[in-house]
Amino acid sequence: MAIEERLIVRLFKYFIHGLLFSLVFVTLSMSGLSVFFYTGITIIAGLIFYGFINSLITSRLWKIPMKSDYWSFFEHGFILIWPLAGINLFLALIFYPILNIWTTILMFFLQCFPRGFVCKLIAQRYEEDNNIDISKIPKYD
Repeated sequence: MAIEERLIVRLFKYFIHGLLFSLVFVTLSMSGLSVFFYTGITIIAGLIFYGFINSLITSRLWKIPMKSDYWSFFEHGFILIWPLAGINLFLALIFYPILNIWTTILMFFLQCFPRGFVCKLIAQRYEEDNNIDISKIPKYD
């Protein structure tokens, strides 16, 4: 980013990014789509959808122009799903012994910061003008 944002604004944006993505994730899980998520074409469609949603949120919230082709969305969703599952697993292991409605709500909101950070970090790889020439990257031995 050209202009350095204040820390509080960045934290708020990470929270909003994670919250929006969490709401989509929970909505799809509750709608029964998760039952069919593990069948061939639906896996591909789901990953494309997750990549698309994160690209949309990133472009609107962070003002980062994103690639908009199906392969980028698929790759984006595929890479995104693993760290998000890790965040869910980590928090579930911490809060499982005291699982009730309040810890579930707390866990939902606690996930927003790391999810927002991870979603933005992965989305930056799919910027529209991200033409990095690998041969020009210095090698460290």
